[in-house]
Amino acid sequence: MLRKVLVTLLSLLLLTSLTGCGVKQKISEQVTKKISEGIIEKVAGDDVDVDLDDGKIKVKGDDGSEWSIGDGEWPRGEAADLIPEFKKGTITSVLNSPEGCWINIEDVDEKDFQRYLEDFKNAGFDSNVLNYSDEDSVVYSASLAEKAQGTVTYSNDGVLVIQVSIGEE
Repeated sequence: MLRKVLVTLLSLLLLTSLTGCGVKQKISEQVTKKISEGIIEKVAGDDVDVDLDDGKIKVKGDDGSEWSIGDGEWPRGEAADLIPEFKKGTITSVLNSPEGCWINIEDVDEKDFQRYLEDFKNAGFDSNVLNYSDEDSVVYSASLAEKAQGTVTYSNDGVLVIQVSIGEE
């Protein structure tokens, strides 16, 4: 009986000392990660791969689509390769598939947006042009020959959104 009490006390002491070393936090993070992955997979379907790491979320579908928040990487692939890379600001989210791409970038200076808009036009997005602007935002939308439709939107709060869809006019 005394032996069981000692083993139990030693076990409790060990667990208490481990939680002081951050093990409790690591266990909590892993449980949160698994629950979050399960929720995203339920919403997106079973044929997705979810990766949660250091506050970043990446979801990859079997169809080649990718969705990410917080990884800050410029997308690659058929649709994304049609647009010039914007190298300023902070990429906060990306939706990317072979047929389309959407990139949200924050902390963008208006001068950098204006330069990028010229790069976008020079990349061939210059037919069937639609322009819109008001006191808060600027929108430029155009076709790339008959291959794709692209839109660049800039708002005065420093947010740039770049979208491209293959096969849409």
